[in-house]
Amino acid sequence: EANSEANNDNVCGICGFGGDIVLCDRCPSSFHLSCLGLDRVPDGDWFCPTCCCKICYGPKCKQECADQTDNNILACVQCEQKFHSGCVKAIGGFGPTEMESNANKKTWFCSVVCGNMFLCLKKLLGKPITIADNITWTLLKNNASSDYDYDGGNFTSYDFSLNKRKLNAALGVLYESFNPSIDAFSGRELIKDVVFSRDSKHNRLNFRGFYNVILEKKGAVASVATIRIYGPKVAEIVFVATKEQYRKQGLCRLLMDELEKQLIRLGVGSFVLHSSEHAINTWTKSFGFNRMSGKEKCQFIDNTFLEFQNSIMCLKRLNRPIWPYIAR
Repeated sequence: EANSEANNDNVCGICGFGGDIVLCDRCPSSFHLSCLGLDRVPDGDWFCPTCCCKICYGPKCKQECADQTDNNILACVQCEQKFHSGCVKAIGGFGPTEMESNANKKTWFCSVVCGNMFLCLKKLLGKPITIADNITWTLLKNNASSDYDYDGGNFTSYDFSLNKRKLNAALGVLYESFNPSIDAFSGRELIKDVVFSRDSKHNRLNFRGFYNVILEKKGAVASVATIRIYGPKVAEIVFVATKEQYRKQGLCRLLMDELEKQLIRLGVGSFVLHSSEHAINTWTKSFGFNRMSGKEKCQFIDNTFLEFQNSIMCLKRLNRPIWPYIAR
């Protein structure tokens, strides 16, 4: 695993297959030209869609710049998009002094929208929402991962050991429905990495942004979903499962309805979900998802989704409010 972190990926970061791939000059990610919509290898330095500055889309802020720190990269904690510090300054994002302060923080946000979303999610963490008799909906995240110092305090106030027990219970529910999935390149078990928000230098294997949603019935974890929220643009659900003894009781519906409600409240515009072939009719006919077209996938090429071979990507547009919920 340590060696894999230092090497370029051997599969495409978009489709998950190997073959003839082009390497990013900034990160260890690799891609098929066809998956990127390119017909030849780009000249000079080439940065993948995830690594490109979302203001200038170039490898450098300027060809000639007096301040070399202008080419430093800032990554938004919430949407995970990257920006040259000089490009942010050029559009009036913040002044030089504030730039230096933000660059040294663990948590930097590209916009007020992403900063507010992060705070709203923080306020939701570990606080059960009662949605029916003896049924609660709770957002969880591994509070031992890397984004948890914010404004000098702990990211969460709820008990660490209780959180860990619930995450392990959520993992157990997922293992009832999904076999362990070992990534051939890194040797890592992906379901566990997603549940525990584990980091990686490889964008394809970086799960730091994942949250878990659990539905509890009389205090027992009954249904689980794993979700990553890329700012206001899109949220991604990878795993959804219900414990066998609680199936066919409408619990998955309750979990998904409340999740959709919270995403709309946060101002998220789209909802991407990974489906197996046998579950596709359920997601499309009962939950309002549609199979993603090639054109729709191109709209999200800047976002790294977790790819599984033979999985089907589905999309649901959300009616987000004009004014998203403001954290207070």
